[in-house]
Amino acid sequence: MTTYYTTADIAGMLHVSRATVARWCTQGIYPAAIKIGSGEAQSEWRIPAGDLEAGKRAAAETRPIPRATLDQLMEAAMEKTA
Repeated sequence: MTTYYTTADIAGMLHVSRATVARWCTQGIYPAAIKIGSGEAQSEWRIPAGDLEAGKRAAAETRPIPRATLDQLMEAAMEKTA
């Protein structure tokens, strides 16, 4: 049996707003999320626990820093030590 979370549940776990979680659902961050209810005002999302865990893993992955950014950081560090 799959466990589902509400936007409020996930917002509390991740310390973000419910609107942010709903936006993530709309953007496909949680691809298996289900929209419940009719109309925008009454609708609510249900996010499967598996999607939440996959989202946490994706957020924890390291991403390379662009070379131009590294160069700028190095230049700034060198100026401070000079």
